Amino acid sequence: MQVALCSIDSKQDPVYHQDLSFPHFSRAAGSSKNNRYRTSPKERERERKSSREQATTGLPTTRPMAPPANKQRQDEDPSTAPPPTQQTSVLLASLPPSWIPYAELIRLTKPAGALYLYTPCLSSTVLAACLRAPSPAPLPEVLKTNALFLLGSFIFRSAACTWNDILDQDIDRRVGRTRLRPLPRGAVSTRAALLFTAAQAALGTALLRACFPRACVAYALPSVALIALYPLAKRVTDYPQVVLGLTWSWGAVIGFPAMGVALEADARALAVASCLYGSGFAWTILYDTVYAHQDLQDDKKAGVKSIAIVFERDARAMLSVLAVAKIALLVMAGVVMEAGGLYYLGCGLAAVAVGVMVGTVDLKSPDSCWWWFRRGSWLVGGSVAVGVCGEYVSRRMSAM
Repeated sequence: MQVALCSIDSKQDPVYHQDLSFPHFSRAAGSSKNNRYRTSPKERERERKSSREQATTGLPTTRPMAPPANKQRQDEDPSTAPPPTQQTSVLLASLPPSWIPYAELIRLTKPAGALYLYTPCLSSTVLAACLRAPSPAPLPEVLKTNALFLLGSFIFRSAACTWNDILDQDIDRRVGRTRLRPLPRGAVSTRAALLFTAAQAALGTALLRACFPRACVAYALPSVALIALYPLAKRVTDYPQVVLGLTWSWGAVIGFPAMGVALEADARALAVASCLYGSGFAWTILYDTVYAHQDLQDDKKAGVKSIAIVFERDARAMLSVLAVAKIALLVMAGVVMEAGGLYYLGCGLAAVAVGVMVGTVDLKSPDSCWWWFRRGSWLVGGSVAVGVCGEYVSRRMSAM
């Protein structure tokens, strides 16, 4: 059900229209004059504010009346249920109205996905700097390369989100959490979204070609193909998270050629990169499975395939196996490169963080899944960053 509002002028309060398809959710329609006596001044002011926000952002901000306590909802299909209340963030509200849908497409206020993409890049560039002969790479070069990777992670993640929303818009209309995204609600046309995706991809490719060694371009091409294929995977396989793991961990490889370390000529660097890639692969499947549990029931109804559905009864055991694999491969990378104590401190912190995440998250609660998905990028990724950066500092000091 959509909550429709009357046109608003300076002398008239917004009035709800009655929707007969959901009689127990609708509020009786009436004149502005009658409503003025049935509601308090504070309630009327809240309605005016909600109407102004809707006119600015295109998002419904009014809350439909709750159904009676003794009466169950007659239709549980998320595609026809009343839209949930959606709050506009301060950042989005500060943008011009025409920009807001595009900011939502790139998840401007949700940086966790970009951080998940960047963390493998950070690990690989810093460890590659440690392995570079005859001495570790200088700090300014490491910082510059990581800044470029951070920018590239944001651009390519934004393009991936937009592309995903284009292909998934029909599915998103049937899932409660995603039905108010810009494409399903009609705030952006498919053609405009395609042009926006192409512009982001062109910008990311220009950054890659202009600021990174030529070898990085060759190594990065397979990841671009995987990004394009991921939204289709959930239609043909029960394991789309595997495709995402292959895609989102690619930074563990391209960080080495970015720092001038040739993987084909350095067996030890290749082994370290393989361990980092495997660790990132397991970690990506873990956190995206937690993320997928937000929409578990809606995905079943919409026919979306997911590891979360396959392992619904044994989810925590599966997550535990992935957590052990992530930490074991991270430790193995340290063994191969003969890392010092600071690196293993980071591994230990990451083990604690991922262990608490797997043991604490309530997979039946969308709020809990979302909380841990957001925090995991900081807690686990930050722990790994402590280890690899500590190793770099230790080696730089030893080389002086």
